[in-house]
Amino acid sequence: MTKVIERHLWEEFREYADEIRHTMEWKEIYPQRKETIERVFADCKENNGLRFTRLKGLKKNQQNAWLIFACHNLKKMSLWRGKNRRKPSKSSIYPSKYTKKDNFILKIAYIQ
Repeated sequence: MTKVIERHLWEEFREYADEIRHTMEWKEIYPQRKETIERVFADCKENNGLRFTRLKGLKKNQQNAWLIFACHNLKKMSLWRGKNRRKPSKSSIYPSKYTKKDNFILKIAYIQ
């Protein structure tokens, strides 16, 4: 009589992941998951209709999800850019060799 134990091909990696999960560093990082990664899925699920599918087929639904997440990323980038935007200095609006009046006159002359 021999006992045969079958292990999955990646069982070693699962055990390693479990070891890491019980470290102090992981216990500090893990609660941030709900604020970052899972928040994105929750927002898309609520705001963009990812609770149910309206399309038939895996490929169509996958493309729809990609489009929704791309739009979500663009929204995040625009909000981030708006927060970090500096007010332009006067030197960037009016080049140093022109004054405000000269720049205005130059534009009018160019249009005519």
